[in-house]
Amino acid sequence: MSLPNLADILSKISEGVCVLDKSRHLTFANETASQIMETDDQAFHDRIAQVLNNPAPVRFEHLHVSMKRWFEHQTYPNADGGLTLLSRDITSRRRLEEALRASEERFRTLVECGKILASSLECEKTFVETADFLVSKLADSCFIFVKEEDTLLCMAAAHQPLMAATNGPAAAEIERILSGADPENIVYSASRVLVPIPTRNDVAGVIVVTPAKPSGFDAEDVRFFRVLGRRAGLALENARMYREMQRANRLKDEFVAIISHELRTPLTPILGGVYMLRSEPHDERIFARALDLIERNAKTQVKIVDDLLDLSRALSGKLRLNMENVDLAAVIEAAVETIHPASEAKSIRIDLQLETIVTPVSGDADRLQQVVWNLLANSVKFTPNGGRILVKLSKAGNHAEIDVTDTGVGIEAEFLPYVFERFPQTDTSRTRLRGGLGLGLAIVRHLVESHGGTVHAYSSGEEQGSTFVIKLPLRPAAQAAKP
Repeated sequence: MSLPNLADILSKISEGVCVLDKSRHLTFANETASQIMETDDQAFHDRIAQVLNNPAPVRFEHLHVSMKRWFEHQTYPNADGGLTLLSRDITSRRRLEEALRASEERFRTLVECGKILASSLECEKTFVETADFLVSKLADSCFIFVKEEDTLLCMAAAHQPLMAATNGPAAAEIERILSGADPENIVYSASRVLVPIPTRNDVAGVIVVTPAKPSGFDAEDVRFFRVLGRRAGLALENARMYREMQRANRLKDEFVAIISHELRTPLTPILGGVYMLRSEPHDERIFARALDLIERNAKTQVKIVDDLLDLSRALSGKLRLNMENVDLAAVIEAAVETIHPASEAKSIRIDLQLETIVTPVSGDADRLQQVVWNLLANSVKFTPNGGRILVKLSKAGNHAEIDVTDTGVGIEAEFLPYVFERFPQTDTSRTRLRGGLGLGLAIVRHLVESHGGTVHAYSSGEEQGSTFVIKLPLRPAAQAAKP
């Protein structure tokens, strides 16, 4: 084959081919090689100069920045002291290798973050460690925000000061993620990524990350943070479930202690009454006192057992209701009459403001009376001597509303969300002096809800009294007319 034909063939191939003499003068170069040799890449040209002084073949890879391409260069020494340089574009391979390396690094980072998040049920600790680890691997800064009730808490801040993360544009982006229904809603820009922390019922927080590399985060990074957000959500949910389980166990233990005390308390006077009967069997005055003592405390014990049974039936769905048209005014008056001895003993005045409601409520009259009585008993228990209780009945749209307001000790704001739960009482040391299991309000809630109604508690705080509001649906006129 002639040299012109060979040169023509070499000029058409994609690989670069060039020949240099021992003085580094270019004697032949196809188009690709010409582009490479003409670049102002001092590191590359210095490497070629070193190779000319080395008679052995050399292979090396080099990034030509001006071309934004990677090449694999292979040199072969020529007989005249020069060299032949073959150059092959390996940009695609290098990008694939880099992507694989980055993917492996992300995977290792995700595994390590998963280990950190699973290492403890204290998110205050694991979130800080996770943020620090992310900054050590692929982020310039990392902040983790968690929504607790109505407050946004920064649980972790790694590397740089918080700066604009909680105000300005980022604050609006965080709020948009927290208020959105889509747990996959990632806010992604060149300067930062905001990732939701989804839990079972909502978006509980946001991870805000800024990139360490100048090019920013790519789509694979965003996918990585999405998975990390899910794992953080799982860790957060597990921590909350654990805290709730601890609280439930604590309440259970408290309840066992309380019920043991409450069931034992009436037994002491009952045994005292028995002792009185045995010691003075023929004294009518002592006999009457003993019977009264035994009867009163036996009724107290029966009430405790009845409350437990009612709550058990309500929780298991076995509570039976005898539904009929109910006159709520009559129900309230009957409950007030029943509680009268207890209120009179403390000089507590009970006032009634009962609006006439033509449309009846469909319900169980005895159970609704129990609801009102429990609220009144609660108010009497926690209202000082000489206090006042106001009971109002009114119509509110399609509902009948019963308000029970007292001038008692009030309810602390932090306890209000739990006032209708089983067993908890606002201050155990204080409520134990007044007795009771703390079941009355839990029974109220279950009975009201079984009638399709709602009950809420309101208080301005300690020593500010409290108000309980019950709403029960009125029976439609067509149904109310039926017997």
